[in-house]
Amino acid sequence: MFKGKKIGLALSGGGFRAAAFHLGTLKKLNELGVLKNIDVISTISGGSVVGAYYVLNQSNFDSFVENFQSILKKNLVLRACISFSFIIRVIFLLATIFIFHNFINSYSWTIVYSLLLLIFTGCFLYIIFPTTKLIRQQYESLIYKGKKLKDFPDQPKLVVNSTNLETGTLFSFTKEYSFDSSYKYPPFNVNPDFDTKDLSIATAVSCSTAVPYFFSPTVFRFYKDGKQIRSKLVDGGVYDNQGIYRITSENPNYKTDIVIISDASSPFVKKYFGINPLPVLGRIMSIMMKRIKSVQFLQSIYEDKEDELWEIGYFSLDWNYENCFLGFYNAVRKHNLRQHLMEFFKITNEMKEKKELMIDHLKKSIGYEKIIENGLSNEEIEFIKKIGTSLSSLSQDEINLLINHAATLTEIQVKLYCPFINS
Repeated sequence: MFKGKKIGLALSGGGFRAAAFHLGTLKKLNELGVLKNIDVISTISGGSVVGAYYVLNQSNFDSFVENFQSILKKNLVLRACISFSFIIRVIFLLATIFIFHNFINSYSWTIVYSLLLLIFTGCFLYIIFPTTKLIRQQYESLIYKGKKLKDFPDQPKLVVNSTNLETGTLFSFTKEYSFDSSYKYPPFNVNPDFDTKDLSIATAVSCSTAVPYFFSPTVFRFYKDGKQIRSKLVDGGVYDNQGIYRITSENPNYKTDIVIISDASSPFVKKYFGINPLPVLGRIMSIMMKRIKSVQFLQSIYEDKEDELWEIGYFSLDWNYENCFLGFYNAVRKHNLRQHLMEFFKITNEMKEKKELMIDHLKKSIGYEKIIENGLSNEEIEFIKKIGTSLSSLSQDEINLLINHAATLTEIQVKLYCPFINS
């Protein structure tokens, strides 16, 4: 049944926390013999950091894992802030205040000037402090070391996704070309594929990780069919933070039959304590992301016809292991489970009526007790949920917990929902 099916892997956003989590996913898929059969990897933000590094180093998997853990221990945000380019800008601003004060010799007017300078800096923040460029320099020197998109391998196909502020949809980088399908429609009416083979991987990944507000958009100008096309790119998670869209859309180059989704995005916490505009803005973003995720799953996953999307293995960082089986049971009860999975696990009518019976049967079928030997306790899962989603460094203990949790969830969900790809 598995022969001839294309497999897609989606790696979500979530900064270095997501990158470490996805490292565990990749490790387990490699152990199961699945990773070598992946046809397309679709990545977002933190998933792009690890996805790009993996495909460049897949020939030596053990070395890839070891080296990437070293990368995760580096604080890219701090390194960007202490870079020469950043410091010289800060010195220049402070120097203008010092010069102004010595020229006017008035503390009152110096305070006024400082406030005006602060407002001016805020209005032109991305010009004065091109934050995405500073992070891109860190990617270039520490991770990708001059590699270009054309250096990606043919197998698996990697799709690095960003959000195009001009079109409101995904702009995706691949080895062959980069594209935004919106451009083939009015008012653009041009070929949506752009030649970016010589673009640096660091640039593509920096676009995918450019979280709005904190990082500046990256502007590209392309000339197609006699028209100038401008793309302004930010974090891919604004449009699709799970990376699902490309491997479930109609594009035949990237659409797959089996999808595995490693989701390390921030769980929505139903508590809010903000008392000023900035937390309110952050909360609004969280609600919008939650809504986007729900719509994305509804359109691409839950409403999919069985003959179009054959198997779906999804797992999220905030899950505990028992709930994986409860989810399977509920899918059976709601008639949402693929029929061939019902037959594979020999689900009887008695099991449908007795939750404990079905769950025990499933656990024995996949060897659950062996799988969870390196799994996390509920307290440890709560701990990793609170790890930040920035590009700041992680400790080895945090990395180990994230890897082990992802590996455990990956094996459970793949064996439950994609049993043929590792059989």
